[in-house]
Amino acid sequence: MKLTSELEQLAKTASGRQRQVRYNPNWQYLKEKAKEVLQSEEGKHI
Repeated sequence: MKLTSELEQLAKTASGRQRQVRYNPNWQYLKEKAKEVLQSEEGKHI
């Protein structure tokens, strides 16, 4: 992928700082667990 000025602009915040993405494994685990429960037979009745 080529870095273009458009991509560079999208990667910056309004103040000009580089955007950061943080991955929280605990939060991801809880989201997946909630999806599993809601998609189970018991969870579908909620």
